Amino acid sequence: MLYEIVGELHKEGFQSERFDRVSNFASQISIIPISAKTGEGVIEVLAMLLGLAQEYLTEQLEIDENAPAKGTVLEIKEETGQDYEIDRLLFIHENFFQQSSGKLVSLNCHEISFYYLMKSKGQQFPSFSAAETVEWIPLDRMDEYQAYPNFLAKLVSTQPTGIKRVITKDEKHTILSL
Repeated sequence: MLYEIVGELHKEGFQSERFDRVSNFASQISIIPISAKTGEGVIEVLAMLLGLAQEYLTEQLEIDENAPAKGTVLEIKEETGQDYEIDRLLFIHENFFQQSSGKLVSLNCHEISFYYLMKSKGQQFPSFSAAETVEWIPLDRMDEYQAYPNFLAKLVSTQPTGIKRVITKDEKHTILSL
């Protein structure tokens, strides 16, 4: 089926290829198999969009903090009161688990989280309460802290190139490159 699509696009004068085989994103159409029913390909579509935006739209992706927009930088400012600059997306974490309490008890859950490498603008965090503290942790000291998910310290301290996809199921982690 995939190569039927590639063939049809070729007849119309377009170069295309399966997304993980594209050699030039500026001249080839990426084809990403995706299923709304099974969820196959969702992470690949998101990663492809983020990667292409990061590669080709960096100058156009500016944030006006005074605009009524919502996004990662604004969310972090709202939660911590601090200003940050996002360097790049490090990894996407897919967590498959069964909820053990609350309204979703006994349900199979699928959580998707995005982790970014961010640059501090020099501020130190204030503590919000005795039960919760927020502080900037240098990457080379991550192993000194208890961080969740539990693979976070190891993966972040290596500062991998490219975007990694981490799949957690039954507390086992599989790390893939995108």
